[in-house]
Amino acid sequence: IIKIGYTKPAKEYCATLTDVKGAVELKKMGDDDDFWTRVKLYTGLEETDELRTGDESSVEITFDNGTVIVLKENTSMKLMSVIKQLKLKLRKGKLLSSVIKQQKGAVSHSIHTPTSVAAVRGTEFAIEVADEKSTNIGVFEGQVSVKKMLGEDQVAEEETLIDPDMEATIDIDKPIEKPVQLG
Repeated sequence: IIKIGYTKPAKEYCATLTDVKGAVELKKMGDDDDFWTRVKLYTGLEETDELRTGDESSVEITFDNGTVIVLKENTSMKLMSVIKQLKLKLRKGKLLSSVIKQQKGAVSHSIHTPTSVAAVRGTEFAIEVADEKSTNIGVFEGQVSVKKMLGEDQVAEEETLIDPDMEATIDIDKPIEKPVQLG
C-alpha cells in the first residue's frame, strides 16, 4: 500500500532580500504593530509585508520583474500590491529604485508617500520622505510622473513629470514645485 500525503505548496514570494546591512526588520500582515523580526539575506517577501531599517542599515530588495529597490537607514516601507501593479508605501526615509523598462502589458510600478504618488517605468530615481509633510523625488534616468496626495486615499488629477537629472519637492500644504536641476 502506498500512502500519498498532502504537501503544502511553497509560498509564492514576490521579492527577495538580496543585500542586508545592519538592523533590518520585517512585519507580516496580521502581526501586532510592535512585532518585528530581524531579516536575513535571501528572505522572501509577500504582498502586505512591511520592512524597516535602523541606524546605519540598508536593505536591497529584488522583485520578480527585475526591479531593484534599496531602502536606506531609518526607512519604513510596505508592499501594498504586487499582482496587477507593484505598489509600495514609503512611510519615511529614503528609497533608491532601478525599474526595468516595462514590456507592453507589464505590471506598472508606483510608490505612495504621505504627500505624493510617483508612477515609474524604466527609471532610476530616489525618493525621500523627511516627514509626513514633505517628499523629495530625484530622477537619474527615465521619467517619473508625480501626483499630489490630497488626503489618505485622494490623489490630485494634476500630474507633474520629472525628467532625468531633475528633482521636485512635494509639500502637503503647497502645490508641487516646478522640477529643478538635481543639486
